Amino acid sequence: AGCSWCSAWNYQQFKKIGDKNGIPKNMPDRRDAEQDYMRRVALQNNTMWMLTAGFATPIMSALICNQAEPILLKYQNEQKNKKAALYVSISALFVLLLLVGLILFIVFKGNL
Repeated sequence: AGCSWCSAWNYQQFKKIGDKNGIPKNMPDRRDAEQDYMRRVALQNNTMWMLTAGFATPIMSALICNQAEPILLKYQNEQKNKKAALYVSISALFVLLLLVGLILFIVFKGNL
């Protein structure tokens, strides 16, 4: 049984592949054997790609996260500093209002 990608190849190309890979020349269904050999090689290649991807994905994720962490920490610290600066400003304003209230109390001695 032929396959769609095999039909684009001519007999000479299949013959070269069969000769190169030791498929007997007097075999009655040599072309099918050559196609089967090519399918096995393609399957092995796809399997190797999947194994490589399965092995490389966690490693690449770790490397990318390792490089991204300093950038994200810098941003996070900037946000924390902005928030802290806001809290300091609010605290300073509160202290200022208390001081103004205390000064008014002292000046008017509670006779407001």
